[in-house]
Amino acid sequence: NPCRNQCAVTALALRHFFGGEIIKTRTKGGVHFYNQIDGKYWDMATDQFDEPIPYENIISSVDEAHQHASLAHFSALLDNIEAHS
Repeated sequence: NPCRNQCAVTALALRHFFGGEIIKTRTKGGVHFYNQIDGKYWDMATDQFDEPIPYENIISSVDEAHQHASLAHFSALLDNIEAHS
């Protein structure tokens, strides 16, 4: 599944382009990151799960998300998005 373990870097990229907050929840596999933008929740990496996600909507941070996504990984994703925009 190409979405697996991509939630932190995806949440960081979404915040980079659209602002908002990075949000997290606990899952069986660990912490899952997603976004809140203009009062709406956006989870662009939900396809990695085979069962419903128990969304807790806990406010996280860029620093915490970067603990799960290296700067190199984040930069590569931004470059790829910009190259295909």
